[in-house]
Amino acid sequence: MQWRLFDIEGTITSLAFVKDELYPYARRAIPAYLSEHAADPEVRPILDRLAGELGVGDTDVAAIGATLQRWIDEDRKHPELKELQGMVWAAGYRDGAHHGHLYADVVPYWERARAAGLRLAIYSSGSVQAQQLLLEHSTAGDVSYLVEQHFDTRVGAKTEAASYERIAAAMAVAPTEIRFYSDVVAELDAANAVGVDTCRLLRPGVPRVAHRHREIEDFAGEHPT
Repeated sequence: MQWRLFDIEGTITSLAFVKDELYPYARRAIPAYLSEHAADPEVRPILDRLAGELGVGDTDVAAIGATLQRWIDEDRKHPELKELQGMVWAAGYRDGAHHGHLYADVVPYWERARAAGLRLAIYSSGSVQAQQLLLEHSTAGDVSYLVEQHFDTRVGAKTEAASYERIAAAMAVAPTEIRFYSDVVAELDAANAVGVDTCRLLRPGVPRVAHRHREIEDFAGEHPT
């Protein structure tokens, strides 16, 4: 198998990092960020689209910000919210407000895998930008050079088998050339349905449930074969 594909939350980073650090930071920071950057060329089109969707004026950043905070509370996967979250997180990374958590066993495994000629990719519900920021500002330093490709829900939902076919097509390999690591059984089921090799991570806080996938607690004993 040529490729190793990784989920983020609960697989290479802790469940708590995203839930208890990144999302609360975005929730706190979004209103002020919109006020300060409303005229920025990358922000203005997003505000215009959100204003049209919400039926508010395109300068009513307070109303838009309040809606985005509510969507974060509801764990909405809205594309405009995801894009703005990525911008807010980027500012936080640059300011040193947070660093991307990676389990200590992740980078050593990635280095072993790369040395063995394997290729690495990430597939997460978080945007590609958010994925790259986490790796560039990780607790292990900038490790973004180790990961070749990034995929988010623009290729489809992680619980849909067709998403993994699209990823394989983007990698120019058969699904059988990919091994996917995740803590979520439904994602592993979807990947395995099209021939992807699967492995479940049983990190702290990940529930033990019945499933048919190989299972490991970390990457310390995982060999790049």
